[in-house]
Amino acid sequence: MILTESREDYLEMIYVLGKQYRIVRNVDVAHAMNRTKASVTTMVHSLVEEGYLVVEKRGGHLALTEKGEAIAKITYDRHVFYRDLLIRAGVEPELAEREGCIMEHILCEESHNKLVQYLAELEYAGSES
Repeated sequence: MILTESREDYLEMIYVLGKQYRIVRNVDVAHAMNRTKASVTTMVHSLVEEGYLVVEKRGGHLALTEKGEAIAKITYDRHVFYRDLLIRAGVEPELAEREGCIMEHILCEESHNKLVQYLAELEYAGSES
C-alpha cells in the first residue's frame, strides 16, 4: 500500500514523540496532532494492520516497527530539511514549520535527493571562495 500523507504524518509524529518521551500513547498523538482520540485509534489500527506499528499489550504504548520507523525517519528528515531551508531563505519559523510539513510530501524521492545534492554543491562552492 502506498502511504498517504496522513499516514506519514502519524508515523512521523509517533517517531518524534518517541524520541522526546520514549513512551507514546494514543492520547499523546491526539493531543500533538490536534485530533480526536477516536480518529487516532482508527489510524493506529490501520497502521498496525499494515505492519508499521505495534501496540504493546500492557499499557497500550505505541511502537514503530522497523518498517514504520524507516518511513517515519525519512518523513521527519525531509520535514526538517524543508523547514530549515525555508527559515534560511527568510521565512518566519512558524510558517516554515507548517509549509515544511506540506513540502515533505510533495517531491518524489529522486527530486528530493537531487535538490539536497544541488544545495550541498552550492554550499561547497560557496565555501571555496
